[in-house]
Amino acid sequence: MTPDSVYCIDTNSLILGRKERYPYPAFRTLWDNIEALVRDGRLIAPEDVFAELKHHEDDVSTWAALHRRMFVPFEHRMAESLAALAEGFPQLSSAIRSRGAASDTDQLVVALANARGCIVVSEEVRGSQTKPKVPDL
Repeated sequence: MTPDSVYCIDTNSLILGRKERYPYPAFRTLWDNIEALVRDGRLIAPEDVFAELKHHEDDVSTWAALHRRMFVPFEHRMAESLAALAEGFPQLSSAIRSRGAASDTDQLVVALANARGCIVVSEEVRGSQTKPKVPDL
C-alpha cells in the first residue's frame, strides 16, 4: 500500500464496519479518515453496493447516501474483468450458480478494482471452486 492507494470496498465491509466492528460513536476518527478517503476519491465501490445498502434503511444507508460520490457507475473497462471472472469461474454466470457463491455485486467490486488497479476491501473469507467468494476472485 502506498499513500495514494485507492480502495474498492464491498458491501459487507461497510455494514460490518459501521454497525459492528467499528461503530461510529466509538471510532469517530476512523470514520473521519474513511470520509477523507471518499473526498479524495480513494475509496470507491460499484453503484450496486449503494443499491444493496439502501435496502437496510439504517445508519449505514444514511451514511452511504451522504457519500454518494464514492459509488461508481458501470464502466466499460470492467467488462473485460467480468469476462475473465466468468472464464475462471464459469458457475458464476451460469444457471447453476452455487448458493453462497460470489454475488453479482461481489463480481462488480472485483471488476472495478481490477479496472482501476484498486485494493479490494472485503470481510469475506475464501470459498471454493464451486462457491467462490471475493478473495477467490
